[in-house]
Amino acid sequence: MPNTRPTFRVIRKENYPAVDDTDALDASTLTADAVEGFTRLAEVGMYEGSTLKLVFSMPELSVVHCWFRSGFPLPLHSHDADCLYYIIAGEIRLGTEVLGEGDSFYVPSEVPYAYSAGPEGVELLEIRTKDKFNIKSHVKAKAGWDHARDAMTSNHPNWAQELRPSRA
Repeated sequence: MPNTRPTFRVIRKENYPAVDDTDALDASTLTADAVEGFTRLAEVGMYEGSTLKLVFSMPELSVVHCWFRSGFPLPLHSHDADCLYYIIAGEIRLGTEVLGEGDSFYVPSEVPYAYSAGPEGVELLEIRTKDKFNIKSHVKAKAGWDHARDAMTSNHPNWAQELRPSRA
């Protein structure tokens, strides 16, 4: 049987591909309403407010480095993989909790969650139990998408000059 596990290697940050340029994230599970919602978010700067880089991937493991700019809202969603999130710098608002540098949270597979980046943005690592994972929206009404769109619209003007929290 051939060895499918990666061998020892050094991976340089300048070589991390954008998640959108890989097959790691499967968005085919999104409903038509969710596709419309994400399209509306893209129109007001979703891609300027987030940077997602695939740090490492092998069967049953992936690591994604995320930078969400100030106030960036992640609408209610889930994935088909368990995930541990580790905050490198900045902070998030997760329900009634404010989590900052060195904090982490765990989300089991298929459990919906949402959070927003704090006033300086947030950098975090997503460590998943799969190399390929899906995304499912749990936003139930247009008002949920409108809330995220309003947050992006009001925060977008600041994003161009923001530094990653770990560099600020």
